[in-house]
Amino acid sequence: QFTYIIEDDKGVSAKATIVFDIVFIDHKPEFRGLNDAANAYETDEDQALEIVFQVYDAETSLETLDVQVSATKNADLLEEYKILPLDPDHPEKRILRIKPGKDNTSFGCKNVEFKLLLSDGKQNAEAKIALEISPENDAPVAKDLTVAFNEDQHKTIAHTVVLNVCSDVDTAADEEIYLATI
Repeated sequence: QFTYIIEDDKGVSAKATIVFDIVFIDHKPEFRGLNDAANAYETDEDQALEIVFQVYDAETSLETLDVQVSATKNADLLEEYKILPLDPDHPEKRILRIKPGKDNTSFGCKNVEFKLLLSDGKQNAEAKIALEISPENDAPVAKDLTVAFNEDQHKTIAHTVVLNVCSDVDTAADEEIYLATI
């Protein structure tokens, strides 16, 4: 506030006060540092990914800002996803850790979508993240097989007998596993 005096040409004056009433504007919190290309990320199916981003709010202490994450598409492809605990030395820095499930995308790339929600307790901001998970070609599993037969006899072992003890997580049930012989 401040006081002012007004005076006319005869020297008569009046005194008044101006009081400022500042109206608080609550700005929305903001995400910063996410990829600009539609927040698109990629990783391999067996590789965890950490997405580092910042949060900002002009009126709110950064350590009190709340960040929530939810998977909105293909959550079943994930082993885990979570916002890591806050680092008190860097309250603006947040980390989303995503760990794809093992062997869940063996039959082609899959996309998972996430929604981040940032709240200052009064207003919210949203960000969407798209993650493409690329398949890894894991080695098939071959197991030992024992076949007994009498000496001086020959024995034919059908390939289906051998294949019944073998597996490949990257081969769909309706596809064939190829048998190599030595």
